[in-house]
Amino acid sequence: MPTLPELRIDRSISQRELSKKTGIATSTISRLENGVQKPNFRTIHRIADALGVEPAEVEFIGLGRITMQYDDTIICIRNRRYMIAANMTVKEYLGSDIHKLSQYQRDRLTRIIAKKLKDNYLNLRELRRTSFKPLEIAEEAYEKTREELETEGIIESHKINIGDFISRVKQGTW
Repeated sequence: MPTLPELRIDRSISQRELSKKTGIATSTISRLENGVQKPNFRTIHRIADALGVEPAEVEFIGLGRITMQYDDTIICIRNRRYMIAANMTVKEYLGSDIHKLSQYQRDRLTRIIAKKLKDNYLNLRELRRTSFKPLEIAEEAYEKTREELETEGIIESHKINIGDFISRVKQGTW
């Protein structure tokens, strides 16, 4: 699997050009290429999009194949640790806005997501009894859950719609 510098050089893109395409600082790209810094989920996707590859096709030095937040979440779902997976999902989507929700609201959101992850995983697993591949089913369950949350207006463009969620909790509809 090609590393980030190999992919970048193969495409004749400088660190500065990749920085402009992704909106990530040149110094950060250098640290990622040298294995000094770990990329987060969003960074991985921005770099992969800019290079025209799938996120799983990029290898970061010192990390091997991407086993960051996204893959860790999928593994937790597969191992039926829905609350841990939901908690990682909430942290990923809230990012720096995490302080805008009270502990109760974060716990409530985590429980809602955990229930959706569990339901989707178990339903998909039941449908695929003949070709049972836990990681694929877990990934599909995660994507299906994310789509449901987007449809319900809780998630908008990879961010949690905090105002809508808080109002739903106050109204008791969640």
